[in-house]
Amino acid sequence: MLSSEDFEKIRTNMAQKLGEESMALISDDISTLMLENNDANTQVANRDKEIAKLKTDKETLINTNGNLLQKISMESKAEKRELENEPTNKKQYSLTNAFDENGNFI
Repeated sequence: MLSSEDFEKIRTNMAQKLGEESMALISDDISTLMLENNDANTQVANRDKEIAKLKTDKETLINTNGNLLQKISMESKAEKRELENEPTNKKQYSLTNAFDENGNFI
């Protein structure tokens, strides 16, 4: 892709070499080329911006996902430690513990 300045230099150079009469004959074609070149340059610039934005978004997502995975694994390990360190408060019940001295169910 030619920049607008480079394209204008080439067009001016052609006009000088061909002369005004011949340049008038092909001016419509050159105008079309100029418009298409400008459109192509605009599209390329827009795509470059979009690519840069997508790369930034990708990096942000990678960092966020990495942080979430670390947090999940740390929480998982912490929960396991809590469960392992948690004292068991389960009382063992037997028939003698289930009834009081009068034979009533506790």
